[in-house]
Amino acid sequence: MKSTWLLAFIFITTMQISAKTIDKKIHKTFKVNEGTSLQLKHGDGNVEITPWNKDVIDIKIVYQATFAGIHKLHPNNFEVEFEQRGDNISVIGREPRVIGIGSFKTIDYEYSIKAPAYVDLVTEGIDGNVLIEEWQSNIQTSIVDGDISILDAVADKIKAVTIDGDIELKYISATIECQTIDGRIHLEELENVQCRAKTVDGDIRIKNASGEFFARSVDGDIEILRTSA
Repeated sequence: MKSTWLLAFIFITTMQISAKTIDKKIHKTFKVNEGTSLQLKHGDGNVEITPWNKDVIDIKIVYQATFAGIHKLHPNNFEVEFEQRGDNISVIGREPRVIGIGSFKTIDYEYSIKAPAYVDLVTEGIDGNVLIEEWQSNIQTSIVDGDISILDAVADKIKAVTIDGDIELKYISATIECQTIDGRIHLEELENVQCRAKTVDGDIRIKNASGEFFARSVDGDIEILRTSA
Protein backbone atom coordinates (compact mmCIF):
# COMPACT_ATOMS: atom_id res chain seq x y z
CA MET A 1 0.00 0.00 0.00
CA LYS A 2 2.82 2.44 0.87
CA SER A 3 4.48 1.84 -2.49
CA THR A 4 1.19 2.58 -4.29
CA TRP A 5 0.80 5.89 -2.49
CA LEU A 6 4.43 6.74 -3.19
CA LEU A 7 3.98 6.12 -6.92
CA ALA A 8 0.81 8.22 -6.93
CA PHE A 9 2.64 11.05 -5.15
CA ILE A 10 5.53 10.96 -7.64
CA PHE A 11 3.09 10.98 -10.57
CA ILE A 12 1.12 13.96 -9.22
CA THR A 13 4.25 15.98 -8.44
CA THR A 14 5.41 15.60 -12.05
CA MET A 15 2.19 17.18 -13.29
CA GLN A 16 1.63 20.90 -13.74
CA ILE A 17 -1.16 22.95 -12.18
CA SER A 18 -1.61 25.66 -14.77
CA ALA A 19 -3.12 26.57 -18.11
CA LYS A 20 -1.33 25.13 -21.13
CA THR A 21 -1.73 26.53 -24.65
CA ILE A 22 -0.77 24.75 -27.85
CA ASP A 23 -0.44 27.06 -30.85
CA LYS A 24 1.01 25.52 -34.02
CA LYS A 25 1.07 26.47 -37.67
CA ILE A 26 2.47 23.84 -40.06
CA HIS A 27 3.19 24.29 -43.77
CA LYS A 28 4.35 21.54 -46.15
CA THR A 29 4.55 21.23 -49.95
CA PHE A 30 5.07 18.30 -52.35
CA LYS A 31 5.84 18.31 -56.05
CA VAL A 32 3.46 15.95 -57.83
CA ASN A 33 2.33 14.71 -61.24
CA GLU A 34 -0.65 12.87 -62.69
CA GLY A 35 -1.26 9.56 -60.96
CA THR A 36 -0.53 10.97 -57.49
CA SER A 37 -2.75 10.08 -54.54
CA LEU A 38 -3.09 11.95 -51.25
CA GLN A 39 -4.05 10.03 -48.11
CA LEU A 40 -5.03 12.22 -45.18
CA LYS A 41 -5.80 10.98 -41.66
CA HIS A 42 -6.79 14.10 -39.81
CA GLY A 43 -8.38 12.82 -36.62
CA ASP A 44 -10.33 15.89 -35.53
CA GLY A 45 -10.35 19.19 -37.38
CA ASN A 46 -12.02 20.67 -40.43
CA VAL A 47 -10.65 19.92 -43.89
CA GLU A 48 -10.93 22.10 -47.00
CA ILE A 49 -9.46 20.91 -50.30
CA THR A 50 -9.48 23.13 -53.38
CA PRO A 51 -7.71 22.92 -56.75
CA TRP A 52 -5.10 25.15 -58.36
CA ASN A 53 -3.04 25.00 -61.56
CA LYS A 54 0.33 24.16 -59.97
CA ASP A 55 1.84 20.64 -59.89
CA VAL A 56 2.24 21.05 -56.14
CA ILE A 57 0.28 19.91 -53.10
CA ASP A 58 0.30 22.72 -50.55
CA ILE A 59 -0.80 21.84 -47.02
CA LYS A 60 -1.37 24.39 -44.27
CA ILE A 61 -2.47 23.30 -40.80
CA VAL A 62 -3.52 25.52 -37.92
CA TYR A 63 -3.95 24.02 -34.46
CA GLN A 64 -4.80 25.91 -31.26
CA ALA A 65 -5.95 24.37 -28.01
CA THR A 66 -5.87 25.05 -24.27
CA PHE A 67 -5.90 22.89 -21.18
CA ALA A 68 -6.63 24.25 -17.72
CA GLY A 69 -6.15 22.14 -14.61
CA ILE A 70 -3.79 19.50 -13.31
CA HIS A 71 -2.19 17.97 -16.35
CA LYS A 72 0.75 16.41 -18.07
CA LEU A 73 0.83 16.92 -21.82
CA HIS A 74 2.57 14.43 -24.05
CA PRO A 75 5.92 15.98 -25.09
CA ASN A 76 4.93 16.05 -28.77
CA ASN A 77 1.81 18.13 -28.02
CA PHE A 78 0.51 18.15 -31.62
CA GLU A 79 2.37 16.62 -34.54
CA VAL A 80 1.74 15.88 -38.21
CA GLU A 81 3.61 13.13 -40.01
CA PHE A 82 4.35 13.61 -43.72
CA GLU A 83 5.62 10.93 -46.07
CA GLN A 84 6.03 10.64 -49.83
CA ARG A 85 6.65 7.29 -51.48
CA GLY A 86 6.62 7.53 -55.24
CA ASP A 87 3.19 8.84 -56.23
CA ASN A 88 1.68 8.23 -52.78
CA ILE A 89 1.62 11.05 -50.21
CA SER A 90 0.57 10.36 -46.63
CA VAL A 91 -0.41 12.97 -44.04
CA ILE A 92 -1.28 11.89 -40.49
CA GLY A 93 -2.29 14.34 -37.77
CA ARG A 94 -1.70 13.26 -34.19
CA GLU A 95 -3.55 15.10 -31.43
CA PRO A 96 -1.89 15.61 -28.03
CA ARG A 97 -2.39 13.05 -25.28
CA VAL A 98 -3.39 14.74 -22.04
CA ILE A 99 -3.18 13.06 -18.65
CA GLY A 100 -4.88 14.99 -15.90
CA ILE A 101 -8.00 16.59 -14.50
CA GLY A 102 -9.39 19.73 -16.05
CA SER A 103 -10.86 21.11 -19.25
CA PHE A 104 -9.37 20.67 -22.72
CA LYS A 105 -10.68 22.98 -25.43
CA THR A 106 -9.80 23.08 -29.11
CA ILE A 107 -9.99 26.67 -30.34
CA ASP A 108 -8.99 26.30 -33.99
CA TYR A 109 -8.14 23.19 -36.02
CA GLU A 110 -8.00 23.45 -39.82
CA TYR A 111 -6.40 21.63 -42.73
CA SER A 112 -6.29 23.86 -45.81
CA ILE A 113 -5.04 21.96 -48.85
CA LYS A 114 -4.45 23.15 -52.40
CA ALA A 115 -3.60 20.57 -55.05
CA PRO A 116 -4.00 19.89 -58.76
CA ALA A 117 -7.46 18.48 -59.43
CA TYR A 118 -6.02 15.26 -60.93
CA VAL A 119 -4.87 13.99 -57.51
CA ASP A 120 -6.82 11.05 -56.05
CA LEU A 121 -8.07 11.87 -52.55
CA VAL A 122 -8.53 9.56 -49.57
CA THR A 123 -9.43 11.26 -46.28
CA GLU A 124 -10.29 9.75 -42.92
CA GLY A 125 -11.29 11.64 -39.80
CA ILE A 126 -13.05 11.43 -36.46
CA ASP A 127 -14.54 14.86 -35.77
CA GLY A 128 -14.84 17.79 -38.17
CA ASN A 129 -16.31 18.79 -41.51
CA VAL A 130 -14.88 18.03 -44.94
CA LEU A 131 -15.28 20.32 -47.96
CA ILE A 132 -13.93 19.37 -51.41
CA GLU A 133 -14.56 21.63 -54.41
CA GLU A 134 -13.99 21.53 -58.18
CA TRP A 135 -12.30 18.12 -58.31
CA GLN A 136 -11.53 15.94 -61.33
CA SER A 137 -10.32 12.69 -59.82
CA ASN A 138 -11.50 9.96 -57.45
CA ILE A 139 -12.60 10.91 -53.94
CA GLN A 140 -13.02 8.67 -50.92
CA THR A 141 -13.80 10.43 -47.66
CA SER A 142 -15.03 9.14 -44.31
CA ILE A 143 -15.61 10.74 -40.93
CA VAL A 144 -17.24 9.69 -37.67
CA ASP A 145 -18.85 12.94 -36.50
CA GLY A 146 -19.06 15.64 -39.16
CA ASP A 147 -20.56 16.81 -42.43
CA ILE A 148 -19.21 16.07 -45.90
CA SER A 149 -19.68 18.46 -48.84
CA ILE A 150 -18.39 17.70 -52.35
CA LEU A 151 -19.17 20.40 -54.89
CA ASP A 152 -18.49 20.46 -58.63
CA ALA A 153 -16.62 17.21 -59.25
CA VAL A 154 -16.09 14.89 -62.21
CA ALA A 155 -14.61 11.49 -61.39
CA ASP A 156 -14.84 7.77 -61.93
CA LYS A 157 -15.84 7.20 -58.31
CA ILE A 158 -16.87 9.27 -55.31
CA LYS A 159 -17.49 7.66 -51.92
CA ALA A 160 -18.64 9.63 -48.87
CA VAL A 161 -19.31 7.96 -45.50
CA THR A 162 -20.16 9.52 -42.14
CA ILE A 163 -21.79 8.16 -38.99
CA ASP A 164 -23.20 11.30 -37.40
CA GLY A 165 -23.42 13.98 -40.07
CA ASP A 166 -24.94 15.16 -43.34
CA ILE A 167 -23.71 14.53 -46.87
CA GLU A 168 -24.11 17.04 -49.69
CA LEU A 169 -23.09 16.42 -53.30
CA LYS A 170 -23.80 19.04 -55.94
CA TYR A 171 -22.77 19.37 -59.60
CA ILE A 172 -21.36 15.86 -59.81
CA SER A 173 -20.69 13.35 -62.57
CA ALA A 174 -19.39 10.04 -61.20
CA THR A 175 -20.27 6.67 -59.73
CA ILE A 176 -21.47 7.72 -56.27
CA GLU A 177 -21.75 5.91 -52.96
CA CYS A 178 -23.11 7.86 -49.98
CA GLN A 179 -23.79 6.45 -46.54
CA THR A 180 -24.64 7.95 -43.17
CA ILE A 181 -26.35 6.63 -40.03
CA ASP A 182 -27.65 9.76 -38.33
CA GLY A 183 -27.88 12.45 -41.01
CA ARG A 184 -29.47 13.54 -44.25
CA ILE A 185 -28.22 13.10 -47.81
CA HIS A 186 -28.75 15.91 -50.32
CA LEU A 187 -27.89 15.23 -53.97
CA GLU A 188 -28.42 17.93 -56.59
CA GLU A 189 -27.38 18.66 -60.17
CA LEU A 190 -26.07 15.16 -60.91
CA GLU A 191 -25.38 14.19 -64.52
CA ASN A 192 -25.34 10.59 -65.83
CA VAL A 193 -24.48 9.11 -62.47
CA GLN A 194 -24.76 5.70 -60.88
CA CYS A 195 -25.71 6.48 -57.31
CA ARG A 196 -26.30 4.50 -54.11
CA ALA A 197 -27.47 6.53 -51.12
CA LYS A 198 -28.29 5.01 -47.72
CA THR A 199 -29.12 6.46 -44.33
CA VAL A 200 -30.69 5.06 -41.16
CA ASP A 201 -32.12 8.13 -39.44
CA GLY A 202 -32.41 10.91 -42.00
CA ASP A 203 -33.92 12.12 -45.25
CA ILE A 204 -32.64 11.63 -48.78
CA ARG A 205 -33.30 14.28 -51.40
CA ILE A 206 -32.38 13.96 -55.07
CA LYS A 207 -32.99 16.97 -57.29
CA ASN A 208 -32.21 17.90 -60.91
CA ALA A 209 -30.42 14.66 -61.69
CA SER A 210 -30.05 11.94 -64.31
CA GLY A 211 -28.74 8.40 -64.11
CA GLU A 212 -29.36 5.27 -62.04
CA PHE A 213 -30.34 5.58 -58.38
CA PHE A 214 -30.73 3.35 -55.34
CA ALA A 215 -31.96 5.16 -52.22
CA ARG A 216 -32.80 3.71 -48.81
CA SER A 217 -33.76 5.32 -45.51
CA VAL A 218 -34.93 3.40 -42.44
CA ASP A 219 -36.44 6.34 -40.55
CA GLY A 220 -36.71 9.22 -42.98
CA ASP A 221 -38.25 10.54 -46.19
CA ILE A 222 -37.02 10.01 -49.74
CA GLU A 223 -37.78 12.81 -52.17
CA ILE A 224 -36.90 12.77 -55.88
CA LEU A 225 -37.53 15.95 -57.89
CA ARG A 226 -36.99 16.75 -61.59
CA THR A 227 -34.92 13.59 -62.11
CA SER A 228 -34.53 11.32 -65.12
CA ALA A 229 -33.74 7.83 -63.87
